[in-house]
Amino acid sequence: LPAAVPQTVSRDVAAAVADADPDVREEAILGLQGRPSPAELALLRQALSDVAARVRRAAVERLADIGGSEAVSALAFALSDTDAAVREDTVYALARIRTAAAMIVLEPALGDPEAAVREAAADVLEEVAREAAARARTPR
Repeated sequence: LPAAVPQTVSRDVAAAVADADPDVREEAILGLQGRPSPAELALLRQALSDVAARVRRAAVERLADIGGSEAVSALAFALSDTDAAVREDTVYALARIRTAAAMIVLEPALGDPEAAVREAAADVLEEVAREAAARARTPR
């Protein structure tokens, strides 16, 4: 097992996430189902630093499925990824989570060097603001 992986993850999963083949690592990340254990969450955080962008994107997707503060915290790191596609996926992952904390983490993406990331962040924040305004105008 890799040293950074807590021992509560099955040896098969830990081995797959550490495999030399990015296809195997990606499938291992996408194969994690349900509410993650702390060890699985550690694997997802570790996968956000993988050399293969598609593995990092898989981790972002899985974190979006999980939601919650743990996912938002991990996704904040992914917004500074070197790959624009990972950053754009992260914007949409934060949009899926849609908590106030997720929107705060998302805001710096408005200054991303890549236009597609900036536009995605602007679209998400605009949509959230419209929804909030509509709720505020709804009689109670």
